[in-house]
Amino acid sequence: MIRQTLYFLFLFLSFGINAQTSNFDNYFEDNTLNLLCYHSGRKGLEYYTIDQTYITNQWAGSKTKLFDNTNLGVHRIEVYSNNGKTLVYSRNYCSLFEEWQTTAEAKNTCGNFEEVLRIPLPKEDVEIAFFSRDSLGNWYKIVSQKIEVKNTEFKTLNYKLYEPYKLNVSSEDISKKLDIVIVPAGYTQKDSLKMISDMKLFSDFFFSKPPFSEAKEKINI
Repeated sequence: MIRQTLYFLFLFLSFGINAQTSNFDNYFEDNTLNLLCYHSGRKGLEYYTIDQTYITNQWAGSKTKLFDNTNLGVHRIEVYSNNGKTLVYSRNYCSLFEEWQTTAEAKNTCGNFEEVLRIPLPKEDVEIAFFSRDSLGNWYKIVSQKIEVKNTEFKTLNYKLYEPYKLNVSSEDISKKLDIVIVPAGYTQKDSLKMISDMKLFSDFFFSKPPFSEAKEKINI
């Protein structure tokens, strides 16, 4: 029997974020700068290194809520313009590295994890700062690195687009909605009807629970 798994990738969680307002067009292009990072270390010790940067078309996150003030998550990325003087974007998140730090192996062995962090494409050079929580839950800066936007020829990735199966689309304007992408794995072509049935099962269950049941018009799946 084929093992079937649905990976639910929750992208651009702008829904429910209590954030400040900034002018997106002053600082960013309507594209995405992808930061391929190595997140390394062991229990009580960690490092960040930006290995590659590349551009993908369109920014699908919020253009009005650029600052993450939720105080959630274990890691945080901040983007500064004007020679590090002006904070223009921030996001908190969790990682597999954080989970690995709790294992017995991490007490004596260093691990190395790839992470792709996505930010709006800056119009000017920026400084990117990486933060994590200390033992008391406070943020501390691990490292910061400058990205020279004007002097860098970023690689552009143009993915082949497939027509998505739309379970619930309240608006085509992806920058103003919570966008959920279901990435199915383990299904063969002959399982396509079951795959769609499973995705509908998830969607129905998802919208049966608050707060999602009360915000269906704000969510695309």
